[in-house]
Amino acid sequence: MQERIIEIIVHILNEIKTTNKKLQDVSVENLEKLGYTNSEMNAAFSWLFDKFYLSKYNPAKLDIETSGSRRILHEVEKMAISPEAFGYLIQLRELSIISDVDVELIIERIMLTTTHTIEIEEMKDIVFSVIFGSEDHIFGRFSTYDDENIN
Repeated sequence: MQERIIEIIVHILNEIKTTNKKLQDVSVENLEKLGYTNSEMNAAFSWLFDKFYLSKYNPAKLDIETSGSRRILHEVEKMAISPEAFGYLIQLRELSIISDVDVELIIERIMLTTTHTIEIEEMKDIVFSVIFGSEDHIFGRFSTYDDENIN
């Protein structure tokens, strides 16, 4: 379920970015057609609302904007992270789901803990742990079940 929440967040932010919709205008019917559960959708929408709300009302929580530079991988990092997994990481950064600091933390975790090449599915798990595992994020404090709604 964890990676599915990230997939929903990516889907919603892509829709907002390409159609100039507001968060409250995103249709859940499309997400239901894609097979996502109410619990997964609620978790994703709650995280997005939390992130937007905190950014709007707490300037100290804002991510520092990048100057347009992009992180490139060292040769050793290229052996540890597949191009698809790194592309996924770049996509999340471009959508502001993760910050530059998060990207560095994710790459550092991979370099310190893996002995094989990380593919996209493993990257999704690592990203989830960074986004929701911290006490700064609301989902680090609880988990959801398939039949559970978050209000």
